[in-house]
Amino acid sequence: MKPMQLISGSLLAVSILFGVPVVRAVPQPLIQPNIERSNLQQYYNQGVKKLASGNFNGAVQDFDKVVQLDPKYAEAYCLRGLAKAQLKNFQAALTDYNQALKLEY
Repeated sequence: MKPMQLISGSLLAVSILFGVPVVRAVPQPLIQPNIERSNLQQYYNQGVKKLASGNFNGAVQDFDKVVQLDPKYAEAYCLRGLAKAQLKNFQAALTDYNQALKLEY
């Protein structure tokens, strides 16, 4: 896996094509209470760490929780797709990439 890089939302497609995970702070105007935003950020950060360490099943589980808390969080779909691709679940990865692109554009 390539090193993590900080990229802008407009480069989401490039990250998908080259397999570079998107690492970005969760946008502030999110979901209602701060506790939900805090949980979302925690799951997102855990997912990124698990993805980077090769724990792809764990990353999928964390990104599942992120998209449950914020179904419009494109980067979570992208990273979940990357984890699914590493698990050779290419159809599910493609579904997540497509959802990320729909939300981003």
